[in-house]
Amino acid sequence: MASHLSMSGNFSNPLKLSFKSIICMFSGLTYFSIAFRHDVGVCCLRSIPVGGAWVVHKSGIGFRFLLIVGPWQLLKYLSFVIRKTGGFSPFYQIHTVSRYLNLFSSEEMDLAYIRIVELMKKDPSVRGVIREGWLLDPNLEKVSPNLAFLRRIPQENGAMLFRRVTTNRNIKVALSMSSTRRRLYQEGKYKPTFYSYIWPRKALIEWADGYHGK
Repeated sequence: MASHLSMSGNFSNPLKLSFKSIICMFSGLTYFSIAFRHDVGVCCLRSIPVGGAWVVHKSGIGFRFLLIVGPWQLLKYLSFVIRKTGGFSPFYQIHTVSRYLNLFSSEEMDLAYIRIVELMKKDPSVRGVIREGWLLDPNLEKVSPNLAFLRRIPQENGAMLFRRVTTNRNIKVALSMSSTRRRLYQEGKYKPTFYSYIWPRKALIEWADGYHGK
C-alpha cells in the first residue's frame, strides 16, 4: 500500500494535511480524540486520505449487509455482488472525516473518486467501492439537495443502492446537523434512512476514465 501512495503525486496534499494535523494534535495533547485516531491510521497506512473530507480503507462486505431490509432486496444484493464484483472482499470503503468538512463538496468528491481509481488500478484485487450512511438516502434530496451528489453520481454510473436497517443513532446523527431536517422530522415529513451502495470496479473505472471535470 505504501508503494501505491509514493507512486502518485495526487496523494501528496491529502497526506501532508493528515501529517500536519497529527503534529498539531501532539502539541495540543488531544491524543484520544476520534480525529487523532484517524490520523494515526493514516500514518500507519491503514487508512488512505483521498482528498476532500474522505479516507478509504480496505474492507469486505457480507454479514453487515445482511441487515438489508426485505428478502427480495437481499437476493438482489447477492446477485449483484456475484455478477458485478465476483466476490465479497476486498473493497475500498469510503469514510467521511468530520474535521475536514470545510473540504466537503461535489468537486472534491469527484477528485477523491479519481484517486481511488488510481489506487484500484495499482491493486487489481480490489473489487470496487462501498459506502454506507444516512447521506445516501434518496429522500434526502428533497430535504437537502446539496448532498444528493453523494448518492447520485455513483448510482447513475453503475453503483447499486440498498436500504439498510436504520438505528436511533443514525437518526440522531442526521438530525443533529440540520435544523431543517429536525423540523421536517418533527412534522413527520422526513425520516432519516440508512443506505449502502456497492460501486463495482469496472463501472467506477469507466466513470473515472470518462471524467472531464465540472
